[in-house]
Amino acid sequence: MGCTILIESDEASEPIFDLQTWLHNAELDDVDVKLAPGRSVPGTLGAELSSGLMLLFKSHALPGLARALASWIKVRKPKVKLTFKSGQKQIVLETENAPVDRELIDNLTALITNSN
Repeated sequence: MGCTILIESDEASEPIFDLQTWLHNAELDDVDVKLAPGRSVPGTLGAELSSGLMLLFKSHALPGLARALASWIKVRKPKVKLTFKSGQKQIVLETENAPVDRELIDNLTALITNSN
């Protein structure tokens, strides 16, 4: 299974690296977190800095992954917009006003599960 988390922020690229480190430090078994490739810059041979993370995981790892994402939001209180994408499905979460509770964890788990 897999999904991409796109991160929009006024804080340059710091939240992306913070979330990547957070998920790595959570030591989630069977979850691989990598920077998503940046978009190509027209007229150049380069690409923009990554604005997202690619997650690959096994289904049994989903509850831990959702809890780690929710704890990052709760502890770091980032002012970012997260867009979770998988296939043709996506969900957008404005973290500044998101209540971090069991419902959020369940919704993240359901989104990722049902989009694959």
